[in-house]
Amino acid sequence: MKFEKLKDKNNLPIILFFIILINYIPLILPNMISKESHGVGTIPMVICFGIECLLLAIFLYKKVEINKDIKKHVIILSIISLILFIIQIKNVILNDYKIMDFANIICQFINVLFLFICLINLKVDDEKIILFMKAIMYMAVLACINNMILYFGEILQMFGLRKGGYPADMKSFFANRNQFAFFLYVAIIAGIYTILKEDKIVYKVMLGLFVINLFFTMSRTGILVAGIFVFVYLLTFEKISKKNKTKILTIVGISGIIGLIIINIINPNLINRFVRFDRIKDLSGRTDIWSRGINVIFENPINFLFGVGRFKGTDVLQYEKKSFSQFHNIYIDSLVTGGVMELILVVYIYGFVIKRIFKSNMDKKYKNLYLSMFVTYAIYICLESFGRFSIGCSDTLCLIFFVSIPLLHANSCSM
Repeated sequence: MKFEKLKDKNNLPIILFFIILINYIPLILPNMISKESHGVGTIPMVICFGIECLLLAIFLYKKVEINKDIKKHVIILSIISLILFIIQIKNVILNDYKIMDFANIICQFINVLFLFICLINLKVDDEKIILFMKAIMYMAVLACINNMILYFGEILQMFGLRKGGYPADMKSFFANRNQFAFFLYVAIIAGIYTILKEDKIVYKVMLGLFVINLFFTMSRTGILVAGIFVFVYLLTFEKISKKNKTKILTIVGISGIIGLIIINIINPNLINRFVRFDRIKDLSGRTDIWSRGINVIFENPINFLFGVGRFKGTDVLQYEKKSFSQFHNIYIDSLVTGGVMELILVVYIYGFVIKRIFKSNMDKKYKNLYLSMFVTYAIYICLESFGRFSIGCSDTLCLIFFVSIPLLHANSCSM
Protein backbone atom coordinates (compact mmCIF):
# COMPACT_ATOMS: atom_id res chain seq x y z
CA MET A 1 0.00 0.00 0.00
CA LYS A 2 2.80 2.40 0.94
CA PHE A 3 4.67 1.60 -2.27
CA GLU A 4 1.55 2.24 -4.34
CA LYS A 5 1.08 5.56 -2.52
CA LEU A 6 4.69 6.51 -3.27
CA LYS A 7 4.06 5.86 -6.98
CA ASP A 8 1.50 8.70 -7.02
CA LYS A 9 2.71 11.21 -9.64
CA ASN A 10 2.42 14.00 -7.05
CA ASN A 11 5.36 12.42 -5.23
CA LEU A 12 7.73 12.98 -8.16
CA PRO A 13 9.59 15.85 -6.38
CA ILE A 14 10.34 13.45 -3.50
CA ILE A 15 11.60 10.83 -5.96
CA LEU A 16 13.80 13.50 -7.53
CA PHE A 17 15.34 14.30 -4.13
CA PHE A 18 16.07 10.59 -3.58
CA ILE A 19 17.83 10.56 -6.96
CA ILE A 20 19.99 13.52 -5.90
CA LEU A 21 20.80 11.79 -2.60
CA ILE A 22 21.64 8.49 -4.29
CA ASN A 23 24.10 10.26 -6.59
CA TYR A 24 25.79 11.94 -3.60
CA ILE A 25 26.15 8.77 -1.48
CA PRO A 26 29.42 7.62 -3.15
CA LEU A 27 30.80 11.11 -2.43
CA ILE A 28 29.46 11.39 1.13
CA LEU A 29 30.65 8.04 2.48
CA PRO A 30 34.43 8.45 1.96
CA ASN A 31 34.51 12.18 2.72
CA MET A 32 32.35 12.29 5.84
CA ILE A 33 35.16 11.36 8.23
CA SER A 34 38.15 12.26 6.07
CA LYS A 35 39.76 15.56 5.18
CA GLU A 36 41.08 14.04 1.97
CA SER A 37 39.37 14.94 -1.29
CA HIS A 38 37.76 11.73 -2.47
CA GLY A 39 35.95 11.92 -5.81
CA VAL A 40 33.47 9.48 -7.33
CA GLY A 41 34.78 6.75 -9.60
CA THR A 42 33.25 5.82 -12.93
CA ILE A 43 31.74 2.53 -11.73
CA PRO A 44 29.88 4.03 -8.70
CA MET A 45 28.71 6.87 -10.95
CA VAL A 46 27.34 4.42 -13.52
CA ILE A 47 25.62 2.36 -10.79
CA CYS A 48 23.94 5.50 -9.42
CA PHE A 49 22.86 6.48 -12.92
CA GLY A 50 21.41 3.01 -13.48
CA ILE A 51 19.38 3.26 -10.26
CA GLU A 52 18.23 6.75 -11.31
CA CYS A 53 17.05 5.50 -14.71
CA LEU A 54 15.24 2.54 -13.16
CA LEU A 55 13.43 4.73 -10.61
CA LEU A 56 12.36 7.26 -13.23
CA ALA A 57 11.30 4.61 -15.75
CA ILE A 58 9.11 2.85 -13.17
CA PHE A 59 7.72 6.08 -11.76
CA LEU A 60 6.96 7.81 -15.07
CA TYR A 61 5.51 4.70 -16.76
CA LYS A 62 1.93 5.46 -17.89
CA LYS A 63 2.07 8.89 -16.23
CA VAL A 64 3.50 10.74 -19.23
CA GLU A 65 1.01 11.73 -21.90
CA ILE A 66 2.82 11.38 -25.23
CA ASN A 67 1.48 14.30 -27.27
CA LYS A 68 2.81 16.36 -30.18
CA ASP A 69 4.96 18.52 -27.91
CA ILE A 70 6.67 15.50 -26.37
CA LYS A 71 7.19 13.87 -29.78
CA LYS A 72 8.69 17.07 -31.22
CA HIS A 73 11.22 17.35 -28.40
CA VAL A 74 12.15 13.66 -28.61
CA ILE A 75 12.77 13.98 -32.37
CA ILE A 76 14.95 17.08 -31.90
CA LEU A 77 16.94 15.44 -29.09
CA SER A 78 17.36 12.28 -31.18
CA ILE A 79 18.68 14.22 -34.18
CA ILE A 80 21.17 16.12 -32.01
CA SER A 81 22.35 12.89 -30.34
CA LEU A 82 22.69 11.15 -33.72
CA ILE A 83 24.82 13.99 -35.11
CA LEU A 84 27.07 13.89 -32.02
CA PHE A 85 27.40 10.12 -32.47
CA ILE A 86 28.45 10.62 -36.11
CA ILE A 87 31.12 13.09 -35.00
CA GLN A 88 32.49 10.50 -32.56
CA ILE A 89 32.43 7.82 -35.26
CA LYS A 90 34.51 10.20 -37.39
CA ASN A 91 36.96 10.47 -34.47
CA VAL A 92 37.15 6.67 -34.30
CA ILE A 93 38.02 6.52 -38.01
CA LEU A 94 40.76 9.08 -37.41
CA ASN A 95 41.91 7.03 -34.38
CA ASP A 96 41.51 10.08 -32.14
CA TYR A 97 38.65 9.35 -29.78
CA LYS A 98 37.58 8.58 -26.19
CA ILE A 99 35.12 5.73 -25.71
CA MET A 100 33.54 7.61 -22.80
CA ASP A 101 32.34 10.29 -25.23
CA PHE A 102 29.89 7.75 -26.68
CA ALA A 103 28.66 6.94 -23.17
CA ASN A 104 28.32 10.65 -22.39
CA ILE A 105 26.00 11.20 -25.38
CA ILE A 106 23.77 8.32 -24.24
CA CYS A 107 23.67 9.62 -20.67
CA GLN A 108 22.81 13.13 -21.81
CA PHE A 109 20.02 11.77 -24.02
CA ILE A 110 18.48 9.79 -21.14
CA ASN A 111 18.78 12.64 -18.63
CA VAL A 112 17.21 15.22 -20.93
CA LEU A 113 14.48 12.73 -21.87
CA PHE A 114 13.56 11.78 -18.28
CA LEU A 115 14.27 15.02 -16.41
CA PHE A 116 13.01 17.53 -18.99
CA ILE A 117 10.99 16.16 -21.92
CA CYS A 118 8.88 13.68 -19.92
CA LEU A 119 8.02 16.44 -17.44
CA ILE A 120 6.96 19.08 -19.97
CA ASN A 121 3.25 18.54 -19.35
CA LEU A 122 3.35 16.71 -16.03
CA LYS A 123 1.62 18.38 -13.08
CA VAL A 124 2.24 17.67 -9.41
CA ASP A 125 0.98 18.97 -6.09
CA ASP A 126 3.04 22.05 -5.26
CA GLU A 127 3.06 20.94 -1.59
CA LYS A 128 5.41 18.14 -2.68
CA ILE A 129 7.75 20.75 -4.13
CA ILE A 130 7.98 22.31 -0.67
CA LEU A 131 8.92 18.89 0.73
CA PHE A 132 11.67 18.68 -1.91
CA MET A 133 13.04 22.08 -0.83
CA LYS A 134 12.92 21.08 2.83
CA ALA A 135 14.77 17.85 2.04
CA ILE A 136 17.54 19.86 0.34
CA MET A 137 17.73 22.06 3.45
CA TYR A 138 17.96 19.09 5.83
CA MET A 139 20.72 17.56 3.73
CA ALA A 140 22.55 20.90 3.83
CA VAL A 141 22.13 21.09 7.63
CA LEU A 142 23.77 17.66 7.95
CA ALA A 143 26.57 18.83 5.66
CA CYS A 144 27.11 21.95 7.78
CA ILE A 145 27.15 20.03 11.06
CA ASN A 146 29.58 17.51 9.58
CA ASN A 147 31.73 20.40 8.35
CA MET A 148 31.90 22.10 11.74
CA ILE A 149 32.73 18.84 13.54
CA LEU A 150 35.31 17.66 11.03
CA TYR A 151 36.99 21.07 10.76
CA PHE A 152 36.44 22.37 14.30
CA GLY A 153 40.16 22.97 14.82
CA GLU A 154 40.47 24.81 11.51
CA ILE A 155 37.51 27.06 12.42
CA LEU A 156 39.26 28.04 15.66
CA GLN A 157 42.41 28.61 13.64
CA MET A 158 40.53 30.80 11.16
CA PHE A 159 39.39 33.15 13.91
CA GLY A 160 42.81 33.28 15.56
CA LEU A 161 41.69 31.18 18.54
CA ARG A 162 44.32 28.55 17.79
CA LYS A 163 47.80 28.95 16.41
CA GLY A 164 48.62 27.63 12.98
CA GLY A 165 49.02 28.53 9.33
CA TYR A 166 46.23 28.86 6.81
CA PRO A 167 43.19 26.73 7.64
CA ALA A 168 42.59 23.67 5.48
CA ASP A 169 39.89 23.79 2.82
CA MET A 170 36.60 23.19 4.62
CA LYS A 171 34.47 21.01 2.36
CA SER A 172 32.26 18.89 4.68
CA PHE A 173 31.58 15.56 2.91
CA PHE A 174 32.03 16.99 -0.60
CA ALA A 175 35.03 16.45 -2.87
CA ASN A 176 36.19 20.06 -2.58
CA ARG A 177 35.13 23.39 -1.10
CA ASN A 178 33.73 24.69 -4.40
CA GLN A 179 31.27 21.77 -4.56
CA PHE A 180 30.24 22.42 -0.96
CA ALA A 181 29.80 26.13 -1.66
CA PHE A 182 27.62 25.40 -4.68
CA PHE A 183 25.41 23.05 -2.67
CA LEU A 184 25.03 25.75 0.00
CA TYR A 185 24.04 28.25 -2.72
CA VAL A 186 21.31 25.80 -3.77
CA ALA A 187 20.31 25.30 -0.11
CA ILE A 188 20.00 29.07 0.42
CA ILE A 189 17.59 29.27 -2.53
CA ALA A 190 15.64 26.29 -1.15
CA GLY A 191 15.56 28.00 2.25
CA ILE A 192 14.13 31.25 0.92
CA TYR A 193 11.58 29.28 -1.12
CA THR A 194 10.49 27.44 2.03
CA ILE A 195 10.28 30.62 4.11
CA LEU A 196 8.01 32.19 1.48
CA LYS A 197 5.63 29.31 2.11
CA GLU A 198 6.20 28.76 5.84
CA ASP A 199 7.74 31.71 7.67
CA LYS A 200 9.18 29.81 10.64
CA ILE A 201 12.17 30.76 12.79
CA VAL A 202 13.74 27.31 12.37
CA TYR A 203 14.16 27.85 8.62
CA LYS A 204 15.75 31.25 9.22
CA VAL A 205 18.21 29.64 11.64
CA MET A 206 19.02 27.08 8.95
CA LEU A 207 19.68 29.89 6.47
CA GLY A 208 22.08 31.48 8.94
CA LEU A 209 23.88 28.15 9.30
CA PHE A 210 24.23 27.90 5.50
CA VAL A 211 25.65 31.44 5.24
CA ILE A 212 28.19 30.81 8.03
CA ASN A 213 29.40 27.60 6.42
CA LEU A 214 29.52 29.25 3.01
CA PHE A 215 31.97 31.73 4.53
CA PHE A 216 33.99 28.83 5.96
CA THR A 217 34.47 27.37 2.47
CA MET A 218 36.36 30.53 1.43
CA SER A 219 34.98 29.92 -2.06
CA ARG A 220 35.09 33.32 -3.75
CA THR A 221 32.68 32.26 -6.50
CA GLY A 222 30.16 30.76 -4.10
CA ILE A 223 30.19 33.70 -1.69
CA LEU A 224 30.05 36.29 -4.49
CA VAL A 225 27.20 34.62 -6.39
CA ALA A 226 25.19 33.96 -3.22
CA GLY A 227 25.62 37.65 -2.34
CA ILE A 228 24.46 38.69 -5.81
CA PHE A 229 21.46 36.37 -5.50
CA VAL A 230 20.37 37.99 -2.24
CA PHE A 231 20.93 41.44 -3.76
CA VAL A 232 18.90 40.71 -6.91
CA TYR A 233 16.12 39.03 -4.93
CA LEU A 234 15.94 41.98 -2.53
CA LEU A 235 15.54 44.37 -5.47
CA THR A 236 12.60 42.34 -6.80
CA PHE A 237 10.94 41.81 -3.40
CA GLU A 238 7.74 43.83 -3.52
CA LYS A 239 6.83 43.85 0.19
CA ILE A 240 9.76 46.12 0.98
CA SER A 241 9.64 49.74 -0.15
CA LYS A 242 12.48 51.26 -2.18
CA LYS A 243 13.42 53.41 0.80
CA ASN A 244 13.71 50.41 3.10
CA LYS A 245 15.61 48.43 0.44
CA THR A 246 18.16 51.24 0.32
CA LYS A 247 18.44 51.17 4.11
CA ILE A 248 18.90 47.40 4.16
CA LEU A 249 21.57 47.48 1.45
CA THR A 250 23.36 50.31 3.27
CA ILE A 251 23.29 48.41 6.57
CA VAL A 252 24.52 45.23 4.89
CA GLY A 253 27.31 47.14 3.14
CA ILE A 254 28.47 48.87 6.32
CA SER A 255 28.23 45.60 8.28
CA GLY A 256 30.34 43.89 5.62
CA ILE A 257 33.03 46.56 5.82
CA ILE A 258 33.07 46.41 9.63
CA GLY A 259 33.24 42.61 9.45
CA LEU A 260 36.24 42.75 7.11
CA ILE A 261 38.00 45.18 9.46
CA ILE A 262 37.37 42.89 12.45
CA ILE A 263 38.56 39.84 10.51
CA ASN A 264 41.69 41.73 9.46
CA ILE A 265 42.42 42.54 13.11
CA ILE A 266 41.82 38.95 14.28
CA ASN A 267 43.62 37.21 11.43
CA PRO A 268 45.36 39.55 8.92
CA ASN A 269 46.25 36.64 6.60
CA LEU A 270 42.64 35.53 6.21
CA ILE A 271 41.52 38.26 3.80
CA ASN A 272 44.59 37.76 1.61
CA ARG A 273 43.89 34.03 1.53
CA PHE A 274 40.28 34.64 0.54
CA VAL A 275 40.92 37.31 -2.12
CA ARG A 276 44.19 35.73 -3.33
CA PHE A 277 45.47 38.91 -4.86
CA ASP A 278 48.23 37.06 -6.75
CA ARG A 279 45.61 34.98 -8.62
CA ILE A 280 43.03 37.65 -9.45
CA LYS A 281 44.60 38.44 -12.82
CA ASP A 282 44.15 34.89 -14.18
CA LEU A 283 41.13 33.98 -11.99
CA SER A 284 43.11 31.18 -10.33
CA GLY A 285 44.24 29.78 -13.68
CA ARG A 286 40.82 29.86 -15.33
CA THR A 287 41.79 32.26 -18.10
CA ASP A 288 44.48 29.82 -19.25
CA ILE A 289 42.16 26.81 -19.50
CA TRP A 290 39.46 28.98 -21.10
CA SER A 291 41.98 29.99 -23.75
CA ARG A 292 42.81 26.35 -24.44
CA GLY A 293 39.13 25.52 -24.76
CA ILE A 294 38.49 28.42 -27.14
CA ASN A 295 41.42 27.28 -29.29
CA VAL A 296 39.80 23.84 -29.61
CA ILE A 297 36.42 25.36 -30.50
CA PHE A 298 37.78 27.56 -33.27
CA GLU A 299 40.32 25.07 -34.60
CA ASN A 300 37.95 24.27 -37.47
CA PRO A 301 34.26 24.77 -38.43
CA ILE A 302 33.32 21.19 -37.45
CA ASN A 303 34.55 21.74 -33.90
CA PHE A 304 32.65 25.01 -33.67
CA LEU A 305 29.39 23.50 -34.93
CA PHE A 306 29.47 20.03 -33.34
CA GLY A 307 32.35 19.97 -30.83
CA VAL A 308 34.89 17.21 -30.28
CA GLY A 309 33.45 15.38 -27.25
CA ARG A 310 33.58 16.03 -23.53
CA PHE A 311 36.49 13.70 -22.72
CA LYS A 312 38.48 14.19 -25.91
CA GLY A 313 38.16 17.95 -25.43
CA THR A 314 39.81 17.90 -22.02
CA ASP A 315 43.01 16.42 -23.46
CA VAL A 316 44.24 19.98 -23.90
CA LEU A 317 43.96 20.46 -20.12
CA GLN A 318 46.81 18.04 -19.40
CA TYR A 319 49.88 20.27 -19.66
CA GLU A 320 52.92 21.45 -17.71
CA LYS A 321 52.32 18.79 -15.04
CA LYS A 322 48.82 20.21 -14.58
CA SER A 323 45.67 18.17 -14.99
CA PHE A 324 42.08 19.42 -15.20
CA SER A 325 38.87 17.57 -16.04
CA GLN A 326 36.72 20.60 -16.91
CA PHE A 327 36.96 24.13 -18.30
CA HIS A 328 35.34 25.83 -15.29
CA ASN A 329 32.84 27.42 -17.65
CA ILE A 330 29.72 25.58 -18.79
CA TYR A 331 29.47 27.61 -21.99
CA ILE A 332 32.98 26.65 -23.10
CA ASP A 333 32.41 23.09 -21.86
CA SER A 334 29.25 22.81 -23.96
CA LEU A 335 30.93 24.24 -27.06
CA VAL A 336 33.90 21.88 -26.73
CA THR A 337 31.62 18.90 -26.08
CA GLY A 338 28.94 19.41 -28.73
CA GLY A 339 29.63 22.76 -30.38
CA VAL A 340 27.05 25.45 -31.03
CA MET A 341 24.43 22.73 -31.43
CA GLU A 342 24.79 21.57 -27.82
CA LEU A 343 25.01 25.11 -26.44
CA ILE A 344 21.75 25.98 -28.24
CA LEU A 345 20.15 22.89 -26.66
CA VAL A 346 21.29 23.94 -23.18
CA VAL A 347 20.08 27.53 -23.65
CA TYR A 348 16.80 26.30 -25.16
CA ILE A 349 16.02 24.01 -22.21
CA TYR A 350 16.65 26.70 -19.60
CA GLY A 351 14.82 29.24 -21.76
CA PHE A 352 11.85 26.88 -22.10
CA VAL A 353 11.63 26.48 -18.31
CA ILE A 354 11.95 30.22 -17.65
CA LYS A 355 9.28 31.00 -20.24
CA ARG A 356 6.96 28.38 -18.74
CA ILE A 357 7.45 29.93 -15.28
CA PHE A 358 6.60 33.46 -16.35
CA LYS A 359 3.60 32.37 -18.46
CA SER A 360 2.12 30.45 -15.53
CA ASN A 361 -0.20 31.72 -12.79
CA MET A 362 2.54 31.28 -10.22
CA ASP A 363 2.60 33.80 -7.37
CA LYS A 364 4.85 36.71 -8.28
CA LYS A 365 7.00 36.21 -5.18
CA TYR A 366 8.08 32.82 -6.56
CA LYS A 367 8.59 34.22 -10.05
CA ASN A 368 10.93 36.84 -8.58
CA LEU A 369 12.77 34.11 -6.68
CA TYR A 370 13.24 32.07 -9.87
CA LEU A 371 14.36 35.19 -11.76
CA SER A 372 17.04 35.87 -9.12
CA MET A 373 18.01 32.19 -9.17
CA PHE A 374 18.47 31.94 -12.94
CA VAL A 375 20.33 35.27 -13.21
CA THR A 376 22.88 34.23 -10.59
CA TYR A 377 23.06 30.63 -11.81
CA ALA A 378 23.99 31.96 -15.28
CA ILE A 379 26.84 33.87 -13.59
CA TYR A 380 27.90 30.88 -11.49
CA ILE A 381 28.31 28.57 -14.47
CA CYS A 382 30.56 31.14 -16.13
CA LEU A 383 33.15 30.20 -13.52
CA GLU A 384 32.34 26.54 -12.82
CA SER A 385 31.35 23.54 -14.94
CA PHE A 386 28.15 22.79 -13.04
CA GLY A 387 25.05 21.91 -15.06
CA ARG A 388 26.25 19.64 -17.84
CA PHE A 389 23.36 17.31 -18.67
CA SER A 390 25.47 14.27 -17.89
CA ILE A 391 25.87 11.95 -14.89
CA GLY A 392 27.44 12.68 -11.53
CA CYS A 393 26.17 14.34 -8.36
CA SER A 394 26.65 18.00 -9.37
CA ASP A 395 25.20 17.59 -12.87
CA THR A 396 22.21 15.65 -11.52
CA LEU A 397 21.60 18.27 -8.83
CA CYS A 398 21.67 21.08 -11.42
CA LEU A 399 19.37 19.34 -13.88
CA ILE A 400 16.81 18.54 -11.20
CA PHE A 401 17.00 21.78 -9.18
CA PHE A 402 17.24 24.23 -12.08
CA VAL A 403 15.14 22.41 -14.71
CA SER A 404 12.87 19.64 -13.36
CA ILE A 405 11.57 21.28 -10.17
CA PRO A 406 10.92 24.77 -11.66
CA LEU A 407 9.19 23.10 -14.63
CA LEU A 408 6.96 21.00 -12.36
CA HIS A 409 6.19 24.06 -10.23
CA ALA A 410 5.22 26.07 -13.31
CA ASN A 411 3.04 23.22 -14.58
CA SER A 412 1.24 23.04 -11.24
CA CYS A 413 0.35 26.74 -11.59
CA SER A 414 -0.67 26.58 -15.24
CA MET A 415 -4.12 27.69 -16.38
